[in-house]
Amino acid sequence: MFNEKLSFRLFAFSNLIAAFGGGMILGKGVAIIDTPYLQGGSILAFFIGTVLGLVFLQSIPKSFSKSVGRLFSILGGLTSLILFEIYNNGSNEKLSGTIALVFFSLLSIRFGFWFFSRVMRASSAAGQGQTIAWVELGYYVGIILGLIIWKFFNIHIELGAALLLDASLQFSAGIIDFLGREKKSKDERYNNHITQHHSMKPYDLVWGWRLSITVVFLTIATQVVIFNLAHHVPEVLGSYILAIFYFGVAIAAYFCHRYQIYLTWDDKNQLANICSDKILGTMKLNLSMLIAVLTITVTITVYIVNYWSLKSNPDFMQTLATSIVYLGVFCAAFIYETLTLAILDKMGFEEKAANHTGMVMRTYGLMGVGAVMSLWLLGITNNFLQPSLLMTGCTLPSALFLALKRSIAIYNETPVENLTVKGAEPPLPNP
Repeated sequence: MFNEKLSFRLFAFSNLIAAFGGGMILGKGVAIIDTPYLQGGSILAFFIGTVLGLVFLQSIPKSFSKSVGRLFSILGGLTSLILFEIYNNGSNEKLSGTIALVFFSLLSIRFGFWFFSRVMRASSAAGQGQTIAWVELGYYVGIILGLIIWKFFNIHIELGAALLLDASLQFSAGIIDFLGREKKSKDERYNNHITQHHSMKPYDLVWGWRLSITVVFLTIATQVVIFNLAHHVPEVLGSYILAIFYFGVAIAAYFCHRYQIYLTWDDKNQLANICSDKILGTMKLNLSMLIAVLTITVTITVYIVNYWSLKSNPDFMQTLATSIVYLGVFCAAFIYETLTLAILDKMGFEEKAANHTGMVMRTYGLMGVGAVMSLWLLGITNNFLQPSLLMTGCTLPSALFLALKRSIAIYNETPVENLTVKGAEPPLPNP
């Protein structure tokens, strides 16, 4: 088990340093492009990069995907070096015209390489007792540090320097990825449990797509809407909104890993619940209640941003409003990530149980596609309040409808760690 744990820790650290570079570019490149149809700069490139990542996922044969994922981190570093040359030869701090289009296109490709590598790491960890949460935690911590660490130390870093630093970090992440290898669990009871499921049940592709689309809807209604808020407040506050969002999902990732959060369905009515066997005996929260709280939180946050017109130097009431917005962003991010990781880990477990692959990776790609389309739709509207609320009001109930009830239990929902095997200790990791 030591080598297996070391491998996942390497993936987590690789995610951290790669995301640190990505967070720098994400924060420094928001206003770098002075072209009307490319508003949002690095944020729009970030989401388009996820679409490119999906194209990579679909076009690269699965037998080569993990090796290519390690190589893509290095290619991302090379792309950052090219971006540095383009930016360094620009006439001013903002890019426009053809050079802006070239810069934006390469930036999107760079985020595509980054996204593909990240998905490879997360896919390797999915279905391994919330190991995916540990790998994702590295990603979120890296994003947070890349976005705001400079403000804490009062360091002014230009986009050019950020691109050079990012290149070195992507090179390092690629080298670490080559050191990490996905290991098959050496816990025989876990392997036997997977084998028994595989011999009894085939993979239900329709059910897999239902869970996948649920995650996409959750992403649109939460991450996209909150990211869009960053465009409607001063730049300093916008960076903090992004950082707080990633802080919320980072805490949620640690929470899911620490308390082994999993998704299950009630035996009587097949309604979905988020559970943990390490909180107050057995904690069970109904999925519909969590999505209702998430809807209310996002709605209030959007309304306050629209109503108070937050400023970088606010008075007392605006300070209070800003604090409420930050709290709302954190709570929404925490709930969103907890739900998402529980669903993704369940998808990964069921894939491994049926010897099936690809759904977790496709889900990450579809999250990017949905985010790009939604962010673009929000960007072309002058009044962001109504479309944001409409998007939240439509997608979250849709997510609830898709994941709330399971008509047929394809797999045994009992956590693996609760299964008892005669003469075997300690308990299995939760699926």
